Amino acid sequence: SDLSQEYREYERTSTVVANAYIGPRVDRYLGEIEQTLKEVDFPGQFLVVQSTGGLYALSEARQDCVRMMESGPAAGVIGTQALCQALGIENAIAFDMGGTTAKAGVVRHHQALVANSVMIGGYMTGLPLLTPMIDIHEVGTGGGSLASLSSTGALRVGPQSAGAAPGPACYGLGGSAPTVTDANVLLGRIDPAHFLGGEMQLDLAAAERAMQSHIAKPLGMTTTQAASGILRIAAAAMSHAVKGVTTDRGLDTGAFPHLFAYGGAGPLHASMVARELRIPHVVIPR
Repeated sequence: SDLSQEYREYERTSTVVANAYIGPRVDRYLGEIEQTLKEVDFPGQFLVVQSTGGLYALSEARQDCVRMMESGPAAGVIGTQALCQALGIENAIAFDMGGTTAKAGVVRHHQALVANSVMIGGYMTGLPLLTPMIDIHEVGTGGGSLASLSSTGALRVGPQSAGAAPGPACYGLGGSAPTVTDANVLLGRIDPAHFLGGEMQLDLAAAERAMQSHIAKPLGMTTTQAASGILRIAAAAMSHAVKGVTTDRGLDTGAFPHLFAYGGAGPLHASMVARELRIPHVVIPR
């Protein structure tokens, strides 16, 4: 009853289990941040984002940590809501793409849509949580998503990811399988000499070798064709995240003429996703 005062005993129990499972690690992590802030005499107040996009105190976050589930994506939707108010936009899609997943939320009539119960993970293996959360749908496609061939020779992208280590082949850290990022490098959509503002040099030759050996050669196509195919498949997959918060909720995608793109890889792929969904306007925040 401390975490949820609603009925549905199974969902309440599941919420407590999730809180207990992640609790010790989150408590230690937040405790280390709190200790560091004390050591550097931080004068401000440190608050944590909740699943609803609101904020709560560090002491509460360390106790009721399940309430920050998906708080990063939720903050993005709240940011989109604030920008919509500033720009006079009533309805918009919030599109967030990182290294492993793409996520979408909705701002409708100037308000972010909220769900009171969600399923974290797949239906067969996931956990239902009885806690308010901004309605977000995600798919396993990000910058580090691996491209591979199925047993029938079909090209697919994700949900497996190269992660940060070894990362995409172009990172030069030992990754040998092609990813969405490698495809972008091969097509000239990412400048190898100016990645991370020039702090990290990318290996174009490594990306080409990975694409050639794993995708292009088996399919009898050029590396450029293979890279283009990977990005088209990724865009189609990411459009399903948007449909998950619109069409699947009984909303017409056509009623949302603006797509706000952010996250490490969101702006890079926003135009392709918008074309896939016939959304006429893409907004990329500064």
